[in-house]
Amino acid sequence: MKKKTTPKYATPATREELEILLGEYTLVEANHRAYTAELDISIAALRDRYVQHLTPVAARLEALAEAIASWAETNKPEFGDRRSLDLLHGTIGWRLGQPTVKTRPKARLEDVVARCRASGRTDLIRTTEALDKEAILALCAKGELTPETLAPLALRVTQEERFFITPKTEEK
Repeated sequence: MKKKTTPKYATPATREELEILLGEYTLVEANHRAYTAELDISIAALRDRYVQHLTPVAARLEALAEAIASWAETNKPEFGDRRSLDLLHGTIGWRLGQPTVKTRPKARLEDVVARCRASGRTDLIRTTEALDKEAILALCAKGELTPETLAPLALRVTQEERFFITPKTEEK
């Protein structure tokens, strides 16, 4: 099977050539939107066709899993010293998740940090410093910061310029 190649276009030399290319761009872009809309409609129809089957199946899977997990909870001695149990149709068990640090119920994070600080365990407290970029931009907009005042701080404000094409289309 031959690989399709996208045609390359030379940079237009005149405004008339530019108008021709922009006209072609507008037509191709309209085709692209039409195909995308058609694809979206097809995907939605396919999703609608299967959701009526998937919804009850997902509910049944959840109910079955709950019943199996309930049995496992009430019959832990069946597992012995293992975390899983091999059965005829599959394996059930518990997976150990990643360790996480949580505060005790009803404990506020601010109080926990204060307790760590009071007990001398500041090694358990993280302090993050970052530039307030929004404040820098606001001060530049007000004229309070300039390129000259930012330079000694090893900072600069940049703004990119991006090319755009907006085809003129008639929506029906």
